[in-house]
Amino acid sequence: MAIGKMQHRLALQNRSTTADGGGGTDTDWSTVDTVWGRIENKGGSERFFGDQNEGRTSHLITIRFRRGLTTAYRILYSFTTEGVTYTRTFNIKRIENKDERDKYLELLCEEGVAT
Repeated sequence: MAIGKMQHRLALQNRSTTADGGGGTDTDWSTVDTVWGRIENKGGSERFFGDQNEGRTSHLITIRFRRGLTTAYRILYSFTTEGVTYTRTFNIKRIENKDERDKYLELLCEEGVAT
């Protein structure tokens, strides 16, 4: 893949849980690293769940190879357009080592559903 196609600055985030003092837990996300990648839309769907419509959009995100990335991570993409900052969150569903060459990872992600 040409380096110019990796035009999105992505934050790789890992989940951590801490006790909340009331017998439960709080979930926090911390940024592990920031990488360049490419986001491609692969389609979407809707379903009726819990008396409401739930939209899902699938994306293929390509980044340079790195060890240790699992489906427990998520990807945060923030960008600014016309002075307004937008944030998109992608939950990683599958990770593939492109051509098994340790050059690129293809991440099948889902946007629009919290995990």
